[in-house]
Amino acid sequence: ALTLHHGMLQRQMPPQANLLLYGNVPLGSGLSSSASLECAIGYALASLASVESIDLTQLALAGQQAEHRYAGTACGIMDQLVCAAGEADHAMFIDCQTLQTEPVPLCLGDALTLVICNS
Repeated sequence: ALTLHHGMLQRQMPPQANLLLYGNVPLGSGLSSSASLECAIGYALASLASVESIDLTQLALAGQQAEHRYAGTACGIMDQLVCAAGEADHAMFIDCQTLQTEPVPLCLGDALTLVICNS
């Protein structure tokens, strides 16, 4: 049996899971790329285990634990929560003490553009 962090998946898993990962994002230049990969793998494993419903906060916590334990990155939870539970055309309010999230409508219209840059 495979148990992911915080009991996200507690089911008998297939004996093997062959996953193909491909990407062309240059190392260190992806915006939340590791968090999106962690969430995608979590969804893939859940699908292989026939899990129909995933607690998105637990999925985010599993991704954060992977960063801490295997990548050695002392990251927060924002990237994983947004990748797991984000909604189109919304920002996300995150209470990092309780891990409660709330989508906040973000209507930029045609006159504004949101630019995210690494400063």
